[in-house]
Amino acid sequence: MLAALLALAGGAAAVGSAWLPWAVSGTGDSFFKPIEVTQDTGDLANGYYLIAAGAVAAACGLLLLLGLAKTASARMLLSLGAIGGGVVVAAVEWTAYGHINPLVTTNATGPYAVSLGYGLYVGAAGGVAAAVGGLLGLVSKR
Repeated sequence: MLAALLALAGGAAAVGSAWLPWAVSGTGDSFFKPIEVTQDTGDLANGYYLIAAGAVAAACGLLLLLGLAKTASARMLLSLGAIGGGVVVAAVEWTAYGHINPLVTTNATGPYAVSLGYGLYVGAAGGVAAAVGGLLGLVSKR
């Protein structure tokens, strides 16, 4: 039950973080919202990847929570889906951090200072929670 709730909540948080900023300025302006960063450049820092991976993790958690996986192999498959979704979410957030960190370091002071946005933290925490939930589901004896 805890595994399913973690995967569901983590996936939902990751999907929700797509509308939160990855970077903000000192004046309160939001930059790089994942939902707006959807160019097809093949870069992993993409809102579509974040939403899709979070949705996979949340769906796997929901199916585990509802008890629709009656066999051990079905529970294992859903747990692996939650782990995979969480890992991809974490990878998207790590890639986004790699792009945003130079901007933050070069503009750390002054009236137009840029700092990391809370969307980066919420998405990363959601990805970790989903992966941990999947891992707990994988090792549970239920």
